[in-house]
Amino acid sequence: MAKSRDGSRGNRTAGEKIDSWHDTFCPYCGVGCGLRVGVHNGKVAKVRGNPDHPSSLGDLCLKPIHLPGALDTPDRIREPLMRMNGSRSGEHAVKGAFHSVTWEKATTYIAASLKRIVRDHGPDAVAFYGSGQFTT
Repeated sequence: MAKSRDGSRGNRTAGEKIDSWHDTFCPYCGVGCGLRVGVHNGKVAKVRGNPDHPSSLGDLCLKPIHLPGALDTPDRIREPLMRMNGSRSGEHAVKGAFHSVTWEKATTYIAASLKRIVRDHGPDAVAFYGSGQFTT
């Protein structure tokens, strides 16, 4: 465990400015350790353990320490993408380029697809798996 109770550990950069700190939890596994997230210019800049969290008490593994880089990578998907025939207004396709779509279009497509699978193959044909946090 990477100790950070005193706030001295974590992904620190000398002289880095933090505008505000926010308490939250780690999204990487089902434990849900408490985090203190430092924000600068609207972006996550630092992550530390939250010493006030009732179970993790400020202790962290190494995974959340790397959250700032993971959240700010230029190739991070930030909106729903669907393969479409031609353009965003086209029909869904199995092959083809990905296009960004609205959340409404994506969730409507997912719901219709799940209903079709259950109708055609029965309820045991659908299963879900997620971590205890299911947020990332």
